[in-house]
Amino acid sequence: MPGPIPALVAARLRHRAGAAALSVAAVAAAAALVAFVAGIGLVSADATITRALATTGADRPVVRASHYSHSSRDRATVAATAADALAGLRPFAGPVQRGVLVRQLVDLEAPMVDQIVGVDDPAPWLTLIEGRLPAACVGGVRCEAVLLSETALPAGVTTAHPAGGMELTIVGRGLIDQAVPLGELDQRGPVGERPGGGTYQTGDARPALLLVAGVDAVGDSPALDETGRTYIWTAPVDRPSIHPWTADGFAAAIDSATAKLTSADSAFSVASPVGLIQGELVRAETARGRLSLVGSLGVAILLAFAVFLALVIRDDIAAEVARLSAVGARRRDRFGFLVLEAIVPSAVGGLLGWMVGGLAVGALAAWSGTDIGPIVTGALLAPSSVLTAVAVLVAVVVAIVVATAPGLPRGGVVRFVGTVGSTAALLIAWQFAVSGSLGPAGLASSLANPLVVLLPPVVAFLLALAFLQALPPLSRALARRLRHAPLPSRLALLSISREPARPAATVTLLAFSLGAIVFAVGWSASLRQGIDDAAAYRSGLDLRVSELGTGLSISPSVVPTRRYEVLGDDVTTVPVYRDATATQPGGRVEVVGIPPDALATLPAWRPDFSDVPRAELAARLRLPEPAGGWRTSGHRLPDGLPDLVLRFRYDGDPLRLEAIVATDAGDSSAISMGIISKGMTSASAPLPETARGGLLTALIFRHARDPQGPGHERDLRRATVAFQGLDGLFFYYTLYIEIFTVSTVIIRAPQVVDGLVIPAVVSPDLAAAAGPDGSFNL
Repeated sequence: MPGPIPALVAARLRHRAGAAALSVAAVAAAAALVAFVAGIGLVSADATITRALATTGADRPVVRASHYSHSSRDRATVAATAADALAGLRPFAGPVQRGVLVRQLVDLEAPMVDQIVGVDDPAPWLTLIEGRLPAACVGGVRCEAVLLSETALPAGVTTAHPAGGMELTIVGRGLIDQAVPLGELDQRGPVGERPGGGTYQTGDARPALLLVAGVDAVGDSPALDETGRTYIWTAPVDRPSIHPWTADGFAAAIDSATAKLTSADSAFSVASPVGLIQGELVRAETARGRLSLVGSLGVAILLAFAVFLALVIRDDIAAEVARLSAVGARRRDRFGFLVLEAIVPSAVGGLLGWMVGGLAVGALAAWSGTDIGPIVTGALLAPSSVLTAVAVLVAVVVAIVVATAPGLPRGGVVRFVGTVGSTAALLIAWQFAVSGSLGPAGLASSLANPLVVLLPPVVAFLLALAFLQALPPLSRALARRLRHAPLPSRLALLSISREPARPAATVTLLAFSLGAIVFAVGWSASLRQGIDDAAAYRSGLDLRVSELGTGLSISPSVVPTRRYEVLGDDVTTVPVYRDATATQPGGRVEVVGIPPDALATLPAWRPDFSDVPRAELAARLRLPEPAGGWRTSGHRLPDGLPDLVLRFRYDGDPLRLEAIVATDAGDSSAISMGIISKGMTSASAPLPETARGGLLTALIFRHARDPQGPGHERDLRRATVAFQGLDGLFFYYTLYIEIFTVSTVIIRAPQVVDGLVIPAVVSPDLAAAAGPDGSFNL
């Protein structure tokens, strides 16, 4: 049997069922709003991850591990280590696909460079253009292969001999998937007769990619025993298994696999979309925090309404407490009565609202096509959601008890609640202070923190109390000034001054309702602006064309941009240079270059980007043309001569020499001058017709040995050279050369861009890092 106090509370709730129902409804709406906001955050985070992982082609999400080996001796050990480490990815990724990529080898018979790639089962990943699939390779010596190329091999080339004793019969041509199992490969077709690479590269140099069926056969091939190779393991990410509630498990699986691989051998490396997923979760968390702030405004309004209902019956509660005192009820019984009077409707409303919120979240998850169970569980049972809901219920109970307690005068109530609210605001401000500067991650975590979500209700109550204190004297002063006003107006002002609780609650509710509307409108406008900006910045114009450039350019003619003029006068083309570099002490810097005149035509430019007009910015960015124009310096070759002849004095180890000749059409040709050895005094090579009479802009010395097989990384070569008769390029001095492995030595003429200081528009951080003269070196 319930005691007298619970029975009394139950009877009172039945007696004033209407007011109790309104109080239950207010608390239920607040609890449902908390649950629904949490559910919206989870659904939006899941949609964000799904959208981020929805890329296709070479960019689709995979987990890729790789290991470089100098020979075949560690193949079995490396394969066993990788298989054991990657087994933990099975809940989040598909079966691991193995592959091997052998270093480039000069073909022993055909005029091309071979690069053998091996996979276990090429059928799912290969698109045949002609021919058939290769048979499984056995023994790794005489095997069938498919050429991975958009273009066919030269006529008559049906076999490849990448190494002594090894023969590959080409049985077909096709293209392999750019993500699985080997990653992105250059499959445009073989060009050149020597391996590409080094720190300088001017012409095309691509190997013939020869696909062989059998990773173990290639790895154990006796013909490739001393040739470097990269073993690759690729697992396609199972996109339906990655959600906000499984992201931590996926990251833990990747961390575990990486730790096992790198602890076994430092030559292992792992790439995965964990960073992408974490970045999207940070963005989703930031959006959820903003949504929580908006929702907390609604919670504040609903809770204020519940307190307002309690204030309406304050006199009735005071009378009931007086009757309890008259019959001899103790202080704790009277306090228990006040607490139960507040807890019962609050608890009933909280549970009812939590269930309604769960139903709403489930409906939202079903509508969005997301798994209902994890979304509802995450929204209702997540620690942050439960803590927020409990904090809301505790806050409303405390507020109702304090507002209806008859033992305290109104001034005491105001001081008590004001002290509690000020303390809460101080604690929240303290949290902001100790959290330091807020980046994206810090901002997201702070916005989604339950303490911060309670900030609007705390501010609402503090402002309501301040208004409650200021309203009586203001009303009395206004009544005195309006002595000759109509009697109803004066009586209304006097009534408000004597009983300001209801007017204060009404005005506070109205003010915060309007504030929530203004906040929502402003946030909606910022979201629309963000969507417009994202669409505008996806591509500057309608189409974006990226060229496969070279590792280093010695003149703008390496990638000529004027050839785009053949597209016609009705097509606007804007060349864009983009690169990443480092500056001291700032770190990584993104460099973007565009023609100054294009600045005025950039779409989606906003006035808040710069307080300087675009026309003035373009004028500041424009470089004055030098006296001789923007031209490349070098040695002009005689017209009509079919051969390039170089004369010099050379002493030292053998090195390969290459000459770069710029044509008047804006292109450059790389002319191989062969191997230069001790005692040689000249070298010659035929010139292409387009290069005859061109400008010799650079001479490049490379290692004479192709970078393959063991020991090449420890081969250092030295030499001295002095060229003759190269006015404009070489100025008759002896050059000392040291070349280690794949490094190069470049001889070029002084150019007009040497030492040039380029004007730039930079960020405030870079501007602060500039030197006294306003410049810095990249």
